[in-house]
Parts: sequence; structure tokens; C-alpha cells
Amino acid sequence: WKALLNMIPSKCNLIKRKVFNISSAWCGEDLENTSHLLFGCYYAYSVWLSIFAWFNVSTVLHNSCHENFAHFIRFPRCSGRDRMRWSVVWLATIWSLWLARNDVIFKDKVVTDLVELIKLRSWSWIKTKDKSFFYPFSAWFSFPGVCLNF
Repeated sequence: WKALLNMIPSKCNLIKRKVFNISSAWCGEDLENTSHLLFGCYYAYSVWLSIFAWFNVSTVLHNSCHENFAHFIRFPRCSGRDRMRWSVVWLATIWSLWLARNDVIFKDKVVTDLVELIKLRSWSWIKTKDKSFFYPFSAWFSFPGVCLNF
């Protein structure tokens, strides 16, 4: 919810609190605002492309958090539980990008295998929230579209 309200402590938001290194943690080139951090930076953009490719989906990626979320939820045409499950993938991607960014900044870590982590995190969250989701991780990892009925 903080991302949708542009309230996450991105570097542009931190400058309001007198934190002055505001370049992107991923690319170091652009100002780190919410849109750049989660969608516009080359690294984040490549993660999103990988997530859509995992579902065998081709789409336009929006840099605005609101537009990205609205587009993601409308696509593909699924409903009910499958739409909730699909939205969990978006949330897991946002959360994973945020945590990875913090690891880069605060722990000086090199982030690898983020897409695989998103796959695991989204499957785990869905399994926890939806007891009718019976797919094993191997099916989710290999055939996520089948698991969401699209």
C-alpha cells in the first residue's frame, strides 16, 4: 500500500528527510523514486519481463505504480481465486524488489536469483492464504499459467 501512495522510503522520498545520496541502488544513474525503483530501472524492468515470460505472457509494462498494478490485475482475464493468486505474484515481485534493494544498500549484497525467489515467495504466499491451492512448487515453477487456469 505504501508503494501505491508513493510513501516507501525511496531515495527521492528520503531526500525530504535530509538523506542526500538519491541515485538508484540498482543502476546508479537515475534518481530513485518509487516508479524507477520498482518498474523503470533496467534491473527492475528485467525482473518484470522475466515474471511475465515465466507465465508465457507478452505485455506492456507501465512505470507508474498505479498503472502497473491496474494493468497487472486486469491481465490475464481470470477471476475469483485465480485473480487473487495472480495479484499475489505482483505483491511478491514488489516485495522482493524492495527487500533486494535494501540488501544492496544496507548489507552491500549482490542480488542474484531474484526471479526464482519471487517464484518461491509467491507460491508460498498463495499456499498459505488459499487452502484450495493444491499445486506443488514444481508445477508452479514450471507451469504457473496452468496453476492459475489461463
